[in-house]
Amino acid sequence: SAITDDAVTHSQRTYECSTGYHQTSPMSPKKKSKGKIALGVVGGFVVLSIVGSALGGNTENAEIEATSQPAQMTGAASENAEEPATETAVETEASPSAEPEEETLPSAEPEETIKPKEYKGRGAKVLRINETDEMMILALTHKGSANFIVSTVSPEGEENDFPVNEIGNYKGTVVINSDQQTTAALKIQADGSWTATLKPISTARDWKGSSVSGTGAEVIGLNPASDGLTTMKATHSGQANFIVRTFGENPDFPINEIRKYSGEVLLSDGTDLVVIQTDGKWTLTKE
Repeated sequence: SAITDDAVTHSQRTYECSTGYHQTSPMSPKKKSKGKIALGVVGGFVVLSIVGSALGGNTENAEIEATSQPAQMTGAASENAEEPATETAVETEASPSAEPEEETLPSAEPEETIKPKEYKGRGAKVLRINETDEMMILALTHKGSANFIVSTVSPEGEENDFPVNEIGNYKGTVVINSDQQTTAALKIQADGSWTATLKPISTARDWKGSSVSGTGAEVIGLNPASDGLTTMKATHSGQANFIVRTFGENPDFPINEIRKYSGEVLLSDGTDLVVIQTDGKWTLTKE
């Protein structure tokens, strides 16, 4: 148990009186007090050590946290830095303003303008022309008394078509390459003088209004083309064949008669060209 200072003093005085000497008792309270102080000091060091360790541990943890936190922020910043790039890529794909890859198409070449070209001759002739596979108008005249026959000739030298086969004088307009042929020459059989003029289809006579009329062979253009259910009334007062062919979206052969004719036929939807072969007068009416 603890010894108080008063008890220690009383013990020292009693010892001095009985021995006559002044010395400290082996059980000196001061030593005991020093021990207590020593223990207190040691305890203080232990407490300080524990506190220091705790503080040191917290400091290390703080340093670790301080060290690791920037790393985590750096990682977060890296993720945030990558995310806009990913979002931008997605938006670029989905955004309507993004320009799609366009297929490069060849530039359209302007259509070559075909100018009318006239040929003149007398008697039989093989007339070489610039090779063409386009449908074209051929205007012909002949002054003679015998047969006047005109045929188209392919690059291989074969006769493809016979647009004209008449006797005596002739004046009319026909088409060539109507069945997707290629023409390199015109074979002409005649006993008199003749002319042959090649023209583009665009030069065909326009069908203006509801009716159109003429004499002999002719090529008529419809602009606009027929649309939907359309009928055509036709009259003819000649002595030879009366043949009407139509071209466009649905080519047709609505009339093929001899001598006088009067009737009504269907005009195919999308018809933009009508070819008449005859030697007499005719009238066509759309309804």
